[in-house]
Amino acid sequence: MKLVREFFLLNGLLRSTLAFVPTPSWSHTRRHSVLLSESLQPLATEGDWTAFLDEEGTGLVYYFNSKTGDSLWEPPTDTFPTVVLKGSMRRRAKNKQEEYIKAIAQQEVLEPKKGLFSSLLEGDEEVEPPTEEQSEKKKEEPDWFSFIFEERLAKQAIDAEIERKSGGFFNNIFGLRTTETTESAPVEVTNNNQASTAVIEEPLPKQTSLEVKMSAFIKPHPMKMSWGGEDAVFTQGRTFGVFDGVSGAEKKDGIPLYSKTMAEIMKGRVGDTGISVNDITKLMTDAAKTADQTSTGATTAIVGSIGEDGFLRVLNVGDSTCIIIRDGKVVGKSKEISHYFECPYQLSADSPDRPKDGTKFNFELLPGDMILTASDGVFDNLDPESVANLVTTGPKTLSSIAKRVVEKSRKVSLDSKAATPYSKLAQKYGDPDFKNGLGGKVDDISCVVVSYG
Repeated sequence: MKLVREFFLLNGLLRSTLAFVPTPSWSHTRRHSVLLSESLQPLATEGDWTAFLDEEGTGLVYYFNSKTGDSLWEPPTDTFPTVVLKGSMRRRAKNKQEEYIKAIAQQEVLEPKKGLFSSLLEGDEEVEPPTEEQSEKKKEEPDWFSFIFEERLAKQAIDAEIERKSGGFFNNIFGLRTTETTESAPVEVTNNNQASTAVIEEPLPKQTSLEVKMSAFIKPHPMKMSWGGEDAVFTQGRTFGVFDGVSGAEKKDGIPLYSKTMAEIMKGRVGDTGISVNDITKLMTDAAKTADQTSTGATTAIVGSIGEDGFLRVLNVGDSTCIIIRDGKVVGKSKEISHYFECPYQLSADSPDRPKDGTKFNFELLPGDMILTASDGVFDNLDPESVANLVTTGPKTLSSIAKRVVEKSRKVSLDSKAATPYSKLAQKYGDPDFKNGLGGKVDDISCVVVSYG
């Protein structure tokens, strides 16, 4: 069965041991990015097909065709050699499966009509009745998550302890029993040293919608100051967005940047009231179709909207971040999504990524909450707790907060001795520029600050 999209090119499969691999046109955030493909180990081959272990994603074996670019979850032929994982690789696979399942259980927002776990939970929230067209589309789309973890994991049987029992595979993994959820109960993601906890809560009755105020600030890369850089933002009514232009993407002179086109179109279409994640997805998809035809380059995209019911709803395509700050603490955080190090999910005419592939985040706000959404120019240089401290100290106007966060991010980005989130990650992946684990990352920096109530 062919994947809905070629998801497992995400591991940096820019070349294999068999032949040059034709990959989708994903662009790196830096042109000298580390190629993770060097660490991939072919498990078995037959013709143009090679089996690999997805060590950075699910911990499952997948099959890649180096000639066509196709990816499969099951052997492409009846004669394909049997893949048997042994020793340390077997243990790594099992650990990655458990990590992946745990991460999704903790961080993925439950979208009952489209979410990965809609088949597990009863009493799901009914956000909007599906149209006939949506219903037909749903029937045609495979249940990707169930396919991976119910069928393929059982077939591969990487560990004898992982098996289906009478209670069902998901019940065994998560310890789930029949669970009832209250209507409109989202998953709250609480940040605690990068460990997120899923909490299902019943929303409080909303009497009146509270006021939403916003302010934004952008500071281009020092080498791009003369033309404004590649980041773009918008604020409109109760909706806001950050579009981080991908620096490694090819661009043509005299043509509008993809990021700026997306921000302009979204600002003109979102309206003044809060909108749902489904609405954000549709509007972003339509905007991307226009940008595909009229713009150059590539961009990540994160758009959030605060409903009159008091819920923040966010769609994130790429590595920008949205955090919620309450009483000086980070109490909620969106989830970034990347194919591999330095290659975030991105929108462009050549990219296979689409808005529907992004992560979704719902969070119930309280009066006084602050929301800060920023490109990786902020969060590559400052951890969320440091950002929260900047938000709650100093002048309280939204414009001063946004500027303060951006200016601090720029200062750290130029410090070669600073210990930053990016430097630690770059060291982990073997980037020679960060072999000592120190240093900021110079980039375009953009930030939107929102107050609620």
